[in-house]
Amino acid sequence: MILYLIVGVISATLMYIATNKAQRKGIKFLLILLSFLPFFSVLAFRYGIGYDYLNIYDKLFHSIIHGGSSNWEPGIIALVKWIGSFSHDSFYFFFATSLITSLFVYKGILKNSEKPWLSLLLFVVSGLYMDSMNAVRQYIAISIFMYAIKFILQKDFKRYLFWVIIASLFHSSALILIPIYFFCRWKMTWKKRLIIAIALVAVLPVISTLTSSLIANTKYSFYLSGVYGKANPTYSELITSIVFFVIASIFHKRKKDDERYGIYYNLIFLFLIIAILSFKVLLAYRIIMYLKISVVMFIPTLLTAIKRKNRALCAIASVGFLGGVTVIGAYVFGWYDTEYVSIFEKWSK
Repeated sequence: MILYLIVGVISATLMYIATNKAQRKGIKFLLILLSFLPFFSVLAFRYGIGYDYLNIYDKLFHSIIHGGSSNWEPGIIALVKWIGSFSHDSFYFFFATSLITSLFVYKGILKNSEKPWLSLLLFVVSGLYMDSMNAVRQYIAISIFMYAIKFILQKDFKRYLFWVIIASLFHSSALILIPIYFFCRWKMTWKKRLIIAIALVAVLPVISTLTSSLIANTKYSFYLSGVYGKANPTYSELITSIVFFVIASIFHKRKKDDERYGIYYNLIFLFLIIAILSFKVLLAYRIIMYLKISVVMFIPTLLTAIKRKNRALCAIASVGFLGGVTVIGAYVFGWYDTEYVSIFEKWSK
């Protein structure tokens, strides 16, 4: 796990220099590239990390290239078949998916964060980086959503919709992001938001029943039985969403005319709502993976509402809080593989 922290610090430091110190475009581009390389390389050259690597992706990769069927989305199947046209080594699949994810994470952060270096560091310490090593297909969709936030900010629904559809070609859950575009424009007081959150708790059983009925009539009906047949409460996400919803509410009045702040505030609120739903509603944890991104993007905007002399302390506190949750999750609850294994170790055997 130390390796991931080192990657985060190196990549974030280079990103800071590129976006805050570099004057010439050529130097800035070079520094961003140098920042990108360790972030991407650790993802691309990993081996066997996460349950899904060997048990799902490696097996289905070989099945598809040998003519087997899969319920994977068309974008991911097309990628597998293209790779299969020149190699039967699944390494190239993980290399390609890592490249796509890393590119869109960087594009999203550079376009939508007021402090790209901080968002990049938060992406790593919050566990999103490690999580992307397991949930490969969905993190392609998540990274594309990070980029598509640009079009929410620009009020460009057509291009937002285009990129959401592209994301859905890699993970169909991305389609749930379409109404989020309109939700981000809502204006509500923190009191109304709190009332909605409390009301949701009261009607959770009803929402749970309705969701199960809807899933039963889709190709995802298998989620209603076996290990997937129960809701997956996301305690850490609930705590995280509550903390940042409260903080966002405190500073909302000061930033009420800041459109960017308002959009991220709405995403944080939606993050809280889905975290509540996760206690009773099947597959809510799939949606929450998209919304956790809002914290990474929101914190730099939040800092602009805080007195300059206190910003560094608040940034450190944010990194410490999210990093602390990740460390506890990794070493106490076993959320992530903390020991890194590279593809070179496999090839050397």
